[in-house]
This record gives sequence, C-alpha cells and structure tokens, in this order.
Amino acid sequence: MAQPLDELVVHGWDLASATGQPYVVDHQTAEAVHRLVSQQASSAGTPGLFGPSMTLPADTSLLDRVLGLTGRDPGWKA
Repeated sequence: MAQPLDELVVHGWDLASATGQPYVVDHQTAEAVHRLVSQQASSAGTPGLFGPSMTLPADTSLLDRVLGLTGRDPGWKA
C-alpha cells in the first residue's frame, strides 16, 4: 500500500501546484510517505523514480521534506 500512497501524495501535489490549488496532507499520511521516500531517495536521484533529493531544514513541514526528497522544490509555483 505504501507505493500507491506515495504516488497519490507526490503526484497530487504536482497537480495541485501546477493548477494553483491548495494541497494538504494529514500528518499520518505524510509520515508514512516520508518513511518510504527516505529509503529510496538519493542525492544523485533515483532513475525512474525521483530527481536528486534536496535536504530541507528539520522545521520544514513533513510534506515539504517529502517533496524535497523526491527532487521537487516545495516552493515551486506554476
């Protein structure tokens, strides 16, 4: 179940950001996705999965840290 959840959360953010919509993920979901993504992310990227990860400060929201691990800039706007 973890991989589909990762896909929904990360690509849900992609879609919301691209269309200028707000996007909120509950803390329990963000924690589950963070555990999965933390195991797969790499500063060199993970071919077919993620771009090079970005380390964000610990006080950044958990969703933003998930996004950074996947190579996304949480501040990106369309």
